[in-house]
Amino acid sequence: KEASALELAWPDPKQGQIGPVIAASQVELVRAQLADAKAKGARALTGGELIDHGGIWCPPTVLVDVSDEMAVVADESFASVLPVMVVADEAEAIARANTTEFGLSAAVFTQSPERAQRVARQLQAGGISINDACLTGMVQTAEKQSFKLSGMGGSRMGTASIRRFVRARALLINTGTASPWWFAQA
Repeated sequence: KEASALELAWPDPKQGQIGPVIAASQVELVRAQLADAKAKGARALTGGELIDHGGIWCPPTVLVDVSDEMAVVADESFASVLPVMVVADEAEAIARANTTEFGLSAAVFTQSPERAQRVARQLQAGGISINDACLTGMVQTAEKQSFKLSGMGGSRMGTASIRRFVRARALLINTGTASPWWFAQA
């Protein structure tokens, strides 16, 4: 219900909450993921079709009756697609989250701060949001690294993102005011 209330930021990018799919190559991937999921029995509670508005847009899509065999579960979408899977308990949720090849980010939703932190410590992801799905992308000062096949290695945020482009060097000068302590005196 809440997902269907989100609006595309079109024609005015200042309005709405959902932007276009990031690249043409990603459009084809998302289109294939949605077709694959539907062919294998998933149902879209909202969204489910891409829209062409001078760019390709993916309205908020919530998929249910999703299984591990679907590409939308196995691959990163980078679109507003949420595949929902029912799990028996917390342990199964953590195990499922960690079986993916990717580990860019994860989100934990719970009313218990202790449970959120316990679960977050067990997830294999570079950034973990608690009770929010987007904090890891929005907080630019939080240093993180992608895990597994996600990303390109080092942090893209915070001070570490700048340090990646710098080669540290030390320039040490003995001004002659002290004898080197390490050199044996005759």
